[in-house]
Amino acid sequence: MILRLLIAGFFLLPCAWGKSPRQVPKIPQDHILYRQAEKLVKKKKPTLSELEGMQSQLLQVPLSIEVNSLEDELKTLVYALEVRRFELLVSLKQTDLALAALSRALNELPTIRWPLYFSERSATALERACSKQLRPALCEYWLKRLSEVLPKNSKEFQPILTLVASLTLVTTSVTGERLSGTYTEKREKDDDALGLIVAAFTRKDYVETANLGQKFLLEFPKSSHQFRIRFLIAESLSRNNRGAEALPIFEEIIQKAPWSWYAVLAGRRLNKNLKDQLLQSPLAPYVGEDFGFSPWDELKVQRVHTLLKAKDLNGARLELEAMSRYRQYSDAGLVQILDLSKQVGFASVPLKILAELVQRQSPLVRVSDWAQVAFPKMYSKEIETAGNEKIVDPILTMSLIKQESAFYAQAVSASGALGLMQLMPVTALEMDGAIALADLHDPALNIRLGVGYLAQLLQRYEGSWPAALAAYNAGPTRVNRWRKDLPQGAGIHEFIESIPYRETRDYVTSILRNVYWYRLNLGLPPLDLEATYK
Repeated sequence: MILRLLIAGFFLLPCAWGKSPRQVPKIPQDHILYRQAEKLVKKKKPTLSELEGMQSQLLQVPLSIEVNSLEDELKTLVYALEVRRFELLVSLKQTDLALAALSRALNELPTIRWPLYFSERSATALERACSKQLRPALCEYWLKRLSEVLPKNSKEFQPILTLVASLTLVTTSVTGERLSGTYTEKREKDDDALGLIVAAFTRKDYVETANLGQKFLLEFPKSSHQFRIRFLIAESLSRNNRGAEALPIFEEIIQKAPWSWYAVLAGRRLNKNLKDQLLQSPLAPYVGEDFGFSPWDELKVQRVHTLLKAKDLNGARLELEAMSRYRQYSDAGLVQILDLSKQVGFASVPLKILAELVQRQSPLVRVSDWAQVAFPKMYSKEIETAGNEKIVDPILTMSLIKQESAFYAQAVSASGALGLMQLMPVTALEMDGAIALADLHDPALNIRLGVGYLAQLLQRYEGSWPAALAAYNAGPTRVNRWRKDLPQGAGIHEFIESIPYRETRDYVTSILRNVYWYRLNLGLPPLDLEATYK
C-alpha cells in the first residue's frame, strides 16, 4: 500500500520545468477513427489517398477492437467516404472507377443516409459521369435508385431531375406524409380482446367496456396494455354512476405506474398532483452492489468514463446506447446507467429504465428525482424563439422533442426523419426549399422548421393538440380518416383510444404526459386536456 502511494505521489510531482503533467484520457481507437472519418466526409477537398486510407482503417476496426459499439456507424462511414471518392474520381476523369464506387455506395449505404451524404456536388459529378458514360443503361439504373431516395424538391435532386428527364424515366412519387407506406405491426394475442374493449368504450357502451376489461385482466394479467385497460374500466364505471368502484382503480394506477399517461388521467379524476404522491428519497448511485453487468458491459462503462473525460459526449452516448440489456441488470445497475446518461445528456434512457422498473414493481419507480431526470429542459432559447414566431406553446414543442429525439440533434430514424424534431426531408423542404438536407441536424434550423410544421397542423385542426400530434407522426390523411370514423360527440379520450396504430397512440399520449410533467416542474397548473381537443 505504501509503495502504491509513493508511486502515485511521484507522478503527481511537478516536472523539472515547473509544470504539472496533465493526464490525457486514452480514447478508444474506434472512437478516434469515427471522429476522424466524420471530419473527412465533411472536408471540402480531401485527397484520394486520404479517403482510401481511412476506408482501409475503418474496415479493419472490427478485427482489432474487442468491444466495438460503433460497428454499424463505421460501416456507414466507409460508404459515405465512397460517395466522396466517387466525386473525386470523376474530377480525375476516371469515370469507370468512379461509377464502380457509386455502385458500391448505392448497394451498401442505408437509404435513410443518402440525403445526408449525397450533396449537390455529388449530383453534379454524376451528371458529368453519365454524360461520358458509354453504358447509358447503367446510368439509368443509378438514376432510378437515386430518384427513389432523394426528395424531388431538394437542391441535391435538381441535376438528377435533368438527367431523368433526358432519359424519360418514370420516378417514384413522393408525398408530404410524415411516414411512408403503412404500418405492419405484429399482432399480439391480446390485441383482438383489446380492440373489442376500445370499440365498446368509443360507442359509449360503458357496461360492456367494464365487463370486457375485467375479463381481459384475468386472461392477460401481464399484458403491456394493463394500465390502459384499468383506466378504461375505471372511466367507464365513473361515467356509469359507479364512481366509488372506480376510485381504488385510479389509485392503483397512480401507485403502480406513476409516470404513465394513464396516471396523469387518474390524477385528474382524483384531483391529485402526481408530484405529491412520490417519495423524496434520492436516486443516489449504488456502491458495493452487484450491477448485473457482463464483462463486455463493464468494458463499455469504462469507455463511457474515458469518453466523458475527453468531452466526447457523442461517443459516450453511442457506448451507452449499446448497453440496452436492461432486463439483465439489477436495480443498482440501472441506476448506474442512469447516472452516466445524466452526465452524457442522453435523455432517452430515463424513461426506458423507468419502464423496466415498472415491470419489476420496484419501489424506485416512485422516487421524486425522476421528475427532473426524465424531463430535462434543453434548447429552451431556440424553442422559445420559434414558438414566439409561430405562436406555438414552447412546452408542447419541448415535450414533442423529448419524444421524437430525446434532445439528440444528430438523430436519424428508421424512416429517414432527421434531427431534434425528426423532420422528414420532404416536409423540411416544403417548409424551406433553400436548405441543404445535411443542415437539418442544426438545432436552431430544425426547431424553426419543425415548429413551423407543427403550427400548420395546429391551424389545420383548429388548435387540437391530439389531432395535430397524431398528424405529425402518421400524416394528416390518416388522421382525417380516423376523425371521420368517430361517432358523434366523441371527445379526446375516444379519439386517442381509437387510434388504430399503437405507435401513433403511444406517441400522442407520451407527449401529453410530457406536457403534464414539464408544467409541474415549472410550477404551472395542469393543462385542461379537454380544452386541447376540438
